[in-house]
Amino acid sequence: AAGAKGKIVVAGRFDGQLDACGSTLTSDDDKDTDGSATNDEGKADVDKDAFVVALDADGECLWSKSFGGYGDLGLTGLALGKDGTVFLAGSFEGSLDLGKPCPHMDSQGGTDVWVAALSPAGACQWTRQLDFGGSDVAEDLSVDAAGRLWVTGACADGTLAPCDVGAGRNVFLTRLEIAADAGEVTWLVVETDDLPR
Repeated sequence: AAGAKGKIVVAGRFDGQLDACGSTLTSDDDKDTDGSATNDEGKADVDKDAFVVALDADGECLWSKSFGGYGDLGLTGLALGKDGTVFLAGSFEGSLDLGKPCPHMDSQGGTDVWVAALSPAGACQWTRQLDFGGSDVAEDLSVDAAGRLWVTGACADGTLAPCDVGAGRNVFLTRLEIAADAGEVTWLVVETDDLPR
């Protein structure tokens, strides 16, 4: 994603170690103290962790960050706000931790959607978890010209409103607050036609 004054932010997933900004990011499975296939809490390691790297207009690294948990982690959306805030979205099953002051998240059933905002310097500002009781995934997110944050995705076999409208896979579009009440859902619509998986 490209922002003001040529700033560029890239994000993705990795396993093992990644060199960025003069330091080495290490995924959770390489942080085990006993060399086992579980983390230090005794839970199965996430297959991959996520990374975010910010570069200036000359390609010089400004900062890097990694985060993860245990279980399955997806990172599918990245956007920049006008002030340089980094917005991320994805899905997870198990747990996810983006660092303090943001709270640790545990999935509530199947796969849940996560949305997060990082400061222009990479610190976690807020997170939001969406759970419809089934397999919920985020596909993308964007910030519009008015500064509103939009997330699109799918919910399958949900048991909680509004995705409890029947079996199958349904598309959702939601708007989240950015400033006051950051991360709160202010608008949500679900297309109830069954979609191919």
